[in-house]
Amino acid sequence: MARIRWSGPAGSDLARIEDFYMGTDPEFGFRAVDAALDAADFLLEHPRAGPQITDGSLRKWRVLATPLLLIYRVEPGGILIARVQHNRSDWQSLP
Repeated sequence: MARIRWSGPAGSDLARIEDFYMGTDPEFGFRAVDAALDAADFLLEHPRAGPQITDGSLRKWRVLATPLLLIYRVEPGGILIARVQHNRSDWQSLP
């Protein structure tokens, strides 16, 4: 059975995003995190939907109705969400 794994940094990214929006627009923060979770579910069903980035081992997927990107890797048992980043951040330089 395929599954979604979230890396430690990706989990921290989600928490940071939610914390950031709690001070400005809490409703959007909750919606953005829910949309990221929904996007991960979509990628589990369609793992090669996002374009390849870097050396081809990572892919990216835009989270609908948000400025967020899921940076992920297709694995034999499903997908690994490596990072969750704002589309205007310098996400390409992240490890």
